[in-house]
Amino acid sequence: MFRITICPGWAGVRPSRRTIPSGIYAVTVERISDGFLSWRPLIAGDLPMLADWLREPQVARWWNQESTLEAVERDFGASTRGEEPGEDLLVLLDGRPIGLLQRSVICDYPEDLTKFSAVIEVPAGAVELDYLIADPALRGRGLGSRMIAAVVEDTWNSYSDAPAALVAVVAANVASWRALEKAGLKRVAEGPMPPDNPIDDALHYIYRVDRPDDSLREACTVRSEGGQQ
Repeated sequence: MFRITICPGWAGVRPSRRTIPSGIYAVTVERISDGFLSWRPLIAGDLPMLADWLREPQVARWWNQESTLEAVERDFGASTRGEEPGEDLLVLLDGRPIGLLQRSVICDYPEDLTKFSAVIEVPAGAVELDYLIADPALRGRGLGSRMIAAVVEDTWNSYSDAPAALVAVVAANVASWRALEKAGLKRVAEGPMPPDNPIDDALHYIYRVDRPDDSLREACTVRSEGGQQ
């Protein structure tokens, strides 16, 4: 599992930003040696499986999230009901669930915007990512970097206003930032951000990839009370 950072959700994004697809949308020509990679929106019926995944030791190490079914329903239920502005997506390998992918516009979550803005200027419309690979047997085989590269490529189509994707990863999670580098993201900043697991130091690395040939956008700004403009 490669802990990045994102907020959950699905609905509420302005239609001009992206068109919400339906069903399973496969990544074009994105294949790994073990099969075909795709994803679909998380649904309520997936939550018991997700609770099991969050209890897996390596997932628990980096996500540090409550894993009772009640807690998972509390934290992810709004996403399955279309009440969040981000996305929670079930990742499939040849149709078999193998992980979770999260994607959202940073400016849609004032708390995340505040954290990022303390370290780096955040372009308006920039997207952040998070994901986990639940099956330990699938880790360390390049799947993480391929997944990141695939979702970045899809983001330029699904989020037409996104000028860049930013990822904040705790410095201690070496596997995560190495996967990001293999996927083509560049480390552009580092600084303190609250870690998901309190046993970790606050130092985070910020990785970025820009939309190909995209022009610079104005930066998001943070009001003193933590809101957004």
